Amino acid sequence: MLVFAALGCGEKAAIKTYEQPATEPLRSAVDVAEVKAGTDHMLAAIVAEPAADPKAGGGQAWFFKLVARGEGLDPLRKSFDEFLATVKLSGAGKPPTWTLPEGWVEKPASAMRAATIEIPYEGKTLELAVSSLPLSGEWSDFVAINVDRWVGQLQQGPLTATEIGKLVQEKPTADGKATFIELVGVMKPMSGAMAGAAGMPAGHPPIGEAEPTMPAGTSPSKPPIAAEGPPPAMPPLGGGPGPAVGGGEMPSPAKFAYQAPEGWLPGQMSAMRKAAFNVVAGDQKAEVTVMPFPATGMMGDPMAQAQRWAGQVGLTMSADEVKSAAKPTSIGGIAGESFELLGPEGAEKPMGILAAMAKQGDQVWFFKMTGDRQLVEGQREAFNKFIESIKFAGDGK
Repeated sequence: MLVFAALGCGEKAAIKTYEQPATEPLRSAVDVAEVKAGTDHMLAAIVAEPAADPKAGGGQAWFFKLVARGEGLDPLRKSFDEFLATVKLSGAGKPPTWTLPEGWVEKPASAMRAATIEIPYEGKTLELAVSSLPLSGEWSDFVAINVDRWVGQLQQGPLTATEIGKLVQEKPTADGKATFIELVGVMKPMSGAMAGAAGMPAGHPPIGEAEPTMPAGTSPSKPPIAAEGPPPAMPPLGGGPGPAVGGGEMPSPAKFAYQAPEGWLPGQMSAMRKAAFNVVAGDQKAEVTVMPFPATGMMGDPMAQAQRWAGQVGLTMSADEVKSAAKPTSIGGIAGESFELLGPEGAEKPMGILAAMAKQGDQVWFFKMTGDRQLVEGQREAFNKFIESIKFAGDGK
């Protein structure tokens, strides 16, 4: 009895209250079939035509690019391979010859293309774009900067050298081999002078078909590509200089002097890069490159280049927005344009680009810093001082 009394007369337990957030609603299931149906596949091949006389310079690269949306593309891949197998170089920079699969129709050349080939596919008309560009620098760099350009068109981030090496394949041609890659993403719409609908299924948003527009630099810390299957007469990917280039198609770069800002470290050089630096702050990195190219076509168009750079940092900019972003600058006493393009802060890895370009003689020079956004922003003053220190010698010839 005493025990019960002791228990019964104890303190009453206090009642505590607290708030518990409501359970998050279940996310709707992803329709895998729908996602796959809205995915673009880019089939791209590069056929190299080395110079007949390497000492005289020259050499050409021929690009074959096709974009198709959806699944079940094996028949299209098969036809693309069969077409590539018939491609035969003509020499002297003339367009290659080929045999078209049944139903394919070749259209006349245009200012941007050596040929456009229309392909009927599942009730739609696709386009295979054929274009060319003078060979320049190391073959590994040449492949990498074109792959960087293509993944940008597909709204994907830059690929590492290892990733590119795993994706690149050899495909036979009539008299050699092609370097082939298939990339996946969603082609982004472009506006202004870069608008077009090349290689796209019916009803697809227009995209920029500036084929081929060489990027002014490569992604940060890109080493030589370790991949199999270089074209005939090309050095193995990842080593050795590429074919000599000259003969009016790729003028010899003018000499220039500069003052590197404090803290900039020597970067990876190549035949295409006339200067390169690495900038490191903790776990953040940026790369600075200086590269000259022939000042022809869209290569010398600041708006076209800025549009591409914007895509590299995850921005979608209209032609008017790009024009507003352009700032006048002087590089070695030559009038040029500069751009500051900062990717979305909410991105998983925000990126930034500081770039300046100017035409000097028959070349256009690109000065570009690419890297982690915060670091790039912090390097604004150093980059501007670097640009101010540039001094050219000669006329670029």
